[in-house]
Amino acid sequence: MPKIWIAVIAVVVIGFVFYTYQNKSQPAPSPTSEQTAAPTSPDGTFAFEIISDPNKPGSSYVIVGSQTKDVREELPIYLEYFKNGVSAWKGTIDGDPAKICRDKTGCGIDGPNFADLNISQGDTLEMVATTADGTVLAKDSGAIN
Repeated sequence: MPKIWIAVIAVVVIGFVFYTYQNKSQPAPSPTSEQTAAPTSPDGTFAFEIISDPNKPGSSYVIVGSQTKDVREELPIYLEYFKNGVSAWKGTIDGDPAKICRDKTGCGIDGPNFADLNISQGDTLEMVATTADGTVLAKDSGAIN
């Protein structure tokens, strides 16, 4: 099974639901990109949104979003992917909110290239978003079947 399909399956397996979002105030992703979201914060306030561009196999753009809180107030946000309990990728959503946030509902950065994570059947993936003081904003995990 090609690594890109394993990555796509991984996103589905860890509980993401597909939806479409268009924001006219910010540049939109490629019209053929897929977006997924997972309501994963302990209190249900924050969610991951993953955007993948089929023109860039394995690529991802990771957004931490909320419909009830101003995400910009949580910056910087630290992201980390774990594969089988071992850190596989880290990133930080930080900088000028006018450049990294679509509005108060979400801020993001280029995420990992899933092909580089060498995901296989039986692997467990987890992603976590935390604030500077260690507060978990969003967390999701699952096994690759």
